[in-house]
Amino acid sequence: IVYGVGHQLWGDTLALTRKAFETPFGPVACDTEFVDALAAPLGDIAYHGELVHRDEHSIEFQLLYLKRWLGERPIRLVPILLGGFHAILESGRTPAEVAPLEALLGTLRETEARLGGPTLHVAGIDLSHVGPRFGDPTPDPRILSEVELKDRAALEAALRGEAQGWYDTIASHADSTRVCGWGATYAMLRGAVPGPGRLLHYEASSEEDGTVVTVAAAVWP
Repeated sequence: IVYGVGHQLWGDTLALTRKAFETPFGPVACDTEFVDALAAPLGDIAYHGELVHRDEHSIEFQLLYLKRWLGERPIRLVPILLGGFHAILESGRTPAEVAPLEALLGTLRETEARLGGPTLHVAGIDLSHVGPRFGDPTPDPRILSEVELKDRAALEAALRGEAQGWYDTIASHADSTRVCGWGATYAMLRGAVPGPGRLLHYEASSEEDGTVVTVAAAVWP
């Protein structure tokens, strides 16, 4: 189950697809039985943003790694794109009060239990986005230190397996650092219901114009 960032999901909370994904290592088939089960309680909302999958990269990146890692072993993919949570924040609600999202996550856990078999939950995300490309001044060391503190506070909640804590930590500063994986990571934490996790790596990637994107890798056994 790969939770990706729907960068173009304007106003939509989520988007499913039943289509396969092409990779340089061969195609990855969609688990249509699982996806159909997720879509059933959602009605038209399930596929309203399906075309966003065509140009989105966040799930495709993860499939490259999974295909490389698993080789010829078959993968049954459940691709889920999540939009940003800014509309939720502005409305004064929490993600748990968004009916389509709750229906998706509840059905996801039920379907995983019903179909059985080993399941890997993957969130394909970045963290903060700051700098000229996003309308900010070039970040100096003080700003980058503040960004890292905010990132690590959110990651600490995620590593405790706390989806609401992850959401609340980012909401506390109104997502001032533009965490693009806000929604996808929340959904992964709710869908996988993990125990304590472990941070493997954190870094800030800078570009020539001074724009910085932070990334992390973590695992929940």
